[in-house]
Amino acid sequence: MEFKDFIQDEKEYQKKRNKLIKELEKETAVQEFLDKHSLKLNEVYELNALKTFADKSKLCLNCQGLERCPYELKGRALDLEVLDDHHVRLIYSDCSFLKRKKFSQAFYKNFIVRDIASSFDDLSLDSKTIDFESENSKVLYVLLKKIFMKERNKGLFIYGPFGVGKTYLLIALANSLAKNNEKVAFCKYGRLINELRTLYISDREAYNKLFSSLCKVPYLILDDLGTESASSFGRDDILFSLFDYRLENALCTLISSNNDLNTLKINYGNTKGGNASINELNAQRLLERIEKLCDPIAIGGRDRRQF
Repeated sequence: MEFKDFIQDEKEYQKKRNKLIKELEKETAVQEFLDKHSLKLNEVYELNALKTFADKSKLCLNCQGLERCPYELKGRALDLEVLDDHHVRLIYSDCSFLKRKKFSQAFYKNFIVRDIASSFDDLSLDSKTIDFESENSKVLYVLLKKIFMKERNKGLFIYGPFGVGKTYLLIALANSLAKNNEKVAFCKYGRLINELRTLYISDREAYNKLFSSLCKVPYLILDDLGTESASSFGRDDILFSLFDYRLENALCTLISSNNDLNTLKINYGNTKGGNASINELNAQRLLERIEKLCDPIAIGGRDRRQF
């Protein structure tokens, strides 16, 4: 290559570079990046990297969340990394939506059992979406706050009709505890007893491990107690043994039910099979444990599930 050709190529290169600089000066994302890192646009060598970054950043404008992310790897957005005062390079990093998701799900590890839909990940006792359908629900909220703040250790037996917010508030407590690095189990009792029954038959080691963890977890929440088909196995082997251990070790236990304590006592006393007087006695013993573990509180209000 002759010298004049080299000079011509250099001029052409500089011309294209100056044009690109003018374009990048109008790019908000680029200017914010440069300002953040105290860089000067005309001193950065990798202008094409800046251009690619600017173009890709526009894909994220007005993003509606991970489900609508245009990137192949959802939430892995194109970003820039500074190497020195003159060099940058393109990298992939977690976008704000993905960071929030990872942060919110980090608390999962503190659940021994978590039978909660992921749509409730952001729900906590401080959530602005919590409202109160009755005065008793306000009282319940205060009591749950006290449990969270360790100002109260005795549990609660929360009863009332379907859809009045019992489960909603208990999920808020469970998430708040887990996010505060406390170990907690949140169980839908109907599904839990079916799992325990299956494991008892098929895998006794797994059964013992799960049951032991439920006995020992600092915070146990049993949702919808009494909706299951009453059986001596569930009443005596599971509930009585579980509550007896937790009572002896002063572990916080919270229960929700559509039935009051008296109705539960009748239901658990009417289990199929066995001697009627023994069933009635065992139901009485179980309810005594619940009453010692938990203070009862009734919750009313409209059925939220219809709205």
